[in-house]
Amino acid sequence: MDGHLRIDEAGRLLAVGHLRQQLQAEAGEYVLASSDGFMLSFQRVSHAPMVEECRAPIILQGDLGALHSSVDVINFMGAAKLSGSLVFLQGDTRKWLYFKAGEVIGAGSTDPEDRLGEVLYRYGILSREILDQATEECRRYRRPFGNYLLEKGVLSPNDLLQHVRCQVEEIVFSVILLKQGDFYLTSFDVEQLPSPISLNIQSLLMEGLQRSDELIHFRNEIPNDDIYFERLDAAAHKLTTKETLVLQMLDQPHSVDELMRLTHLGPFDTLKSLFGLKNQHLVRIIDPPSTSDPSGENGDIFGRVNQIFASMGAALVPRGQLQVLQIGLQTFLQFYGFADLFAGVGIDGSGKLDVALLAENLSHCDVPDRQDYLTRALRELLFFELFSIRSALSPAEQQSLQQAVDLLNL
Repeated sequence: MDGHLRIDEAGRLLAVGHLRQQLQAEAGEYVLASSDGFMLSFQRVSHAPMVEECRAPIILQGDLGALHSSVDVINFMGAAKLSGSLVFLQGDTRKWLYFKAGEVIGAGSTDPEDRLGEVLYRYGILSREILDQATEECRRYRRPFGNYLLEKGVLSPNDLLQHVRCQVEEIVFSVILLKQGDFYLTSFDVEQLPSPISLNIQSLLMEGLQRSDELIHFRNEIPNDDIYFERLDAAAHKLTTKETLVLQMLDQPHSVDELMRLTHLGPFDTLKSLFGLKNQHLVRIIDPPSTSDPSGENGDIFGRVNQIFASMGAALVPRGQLQVLQIGLQTFLQFYGFADLFAGVGIDGSGKLDVALLAENLSHCDVPDRQDYLTRALRELLFFELFSIRSALSPAEQQSLQQAVDLLNL
């Protein structure tokens, strides 16, 4: 015998003799496979469970490549009404689903795109500026992201719950698409995770599989989210509510990425709506707008201001109250002046200002400092419009828009 393996009372393993040198060639991560009191069997895995996961025994472990899909594993959890933490590993990405009696009560991921903040950005709830600021403050003061948004009044408790649920669903849908990698199930005290969320896994599987099939068709015609669409002059019949909303936002060209945030529909429903509108010949794909800036040297200011106006429009369009913005602009000009700057300028179907006309008007304004004149006018207009539309907004929407205006520093 060249050596042996010793396991002490604390569960530590020690290779004795030449066995130590032999095992050097097998360095890596292993989990204990089916074993009995006489024979121990270890199986290599590409990633080790995290420390907190190692505190609970691994109940089930396997290779997704051998199963060709994660669906059978997830379906088994529901059918057997199991509880625990089901972890999926692929490359450097780790995703996990928390189950209670076969239903999903939570999820997590190391993929940055699965973070709650990114979900809120994709759905147009947070601007990139507010998201970056909130992320930095939470990192600096070690505060939970959701709690921070509640404390700042950016989201109501109901809004937060709705989008946490959306985050969990998106993680589940992404896990359904996995074909390769490792998985393992650890026992988990579900009472440690009090959650108001309880999602039926069979319904999620059916929806996730349907989405994956539909996405193949959508992506054949709309390969990426940078593609721009414009509205065609054709009569619309029998549109869904979501298709109607997307069509309303296309009074001027927008990319898929812009539309998913302007409409608050998120990626899948925006793609589905555009696919349906395109096949009804109500919209078409166009080349990206010219990179030349019609707003001239003030393009950055105009762009940031119009981003806020678009957020206002996205909140008002579903409520049928976009005209409140136009009325606000007209009232503002009556009481605050700046008529030369805003002559002929209106609000388009997405809530934005005509910045090309604004830039043209500014070039003819007879004022000592045109830059100062422009920033004062835009700052006062934004505050006036926020006041004008406040009754049409929820408290969370008011707070979010106010923070966006404050961040402009005009």
